Amino acid sequence: MTICCVIPVYNAEKYLEETLTSIFLQTRLPDEIIAVNDGSTDSSVSILSKYKDKITIINRPHEGVTATLNAGIKVSKADIITFLDSDDLWRFDKTEIQFNFLEQTPEAAAVFGTVKQFVSEECDENEFKYIEFAKGFSRISLMIWREAFLKVGFFDESLKKGEFIEWFSRFKFLNIKHHITDDIIAYRRLRKGSLSSNKENDTDFSRIMKKHLDNKRNLSM
Repeated sequence: MTICCVIPVYNAEKYLEETLTSIFLQTRLPDEIIAVNDGSTDSSVSILSKYKDKITIINRPHEGVTATLNAGIKVSKADIITFLDSDDLWRFDKTEIQFNFLEQTPEAAAVFGTVKQFVSEECDENEFKYIEFAKGFSRISLMIWREAFLKVGFFDESLKKGEFIEWFSRFKFLNIKHHITDDIIAYRRLRKGSLSSNKENDTDFSRIMKKHLDNKRNLSM
């Protein structure tokens, strides 16, 4: 069984090497590491090029994170898909823990874990409302069989943000069997301009989940 990690990259020069290092140090290395550069205008491309013997680099015009994620998934040939944003980090044994779980739990199509949020060193903690452990459903904590991901479908490219929330609503609607572990397996960086710090995310979540519930209600009528 092979594992792929898809990394969407856009102007991440401050954090990109640290993110890549957290992947390279995994006790169970991904078989594919696909970094999709979404038209970065900083030195992200140069940083990626330093590791061209370890990763697959895809350069694309700037279209946003959703199209970038889908481009990486389409290139991947691996049996299992994972994701890591270009400013976030994995625990050193994230892939090993989740790979072993899927291998030992054939009825599960996906596994999530706990994410610990941290404030980036250049920011003031007081700027952020939520600094906590997040046990639940996050793209960077997900490991999923490719077949199950494709059953749910690609991320919705009509959305500029909230793409994982919308995807997860379809995942839940299809009743894909999954598990959440207590292990802290990933670290989400909070910084100005990051999705994690955007106050509009709560509104997006509510709007998309309402749409999901409305669709489910309509189908049951």
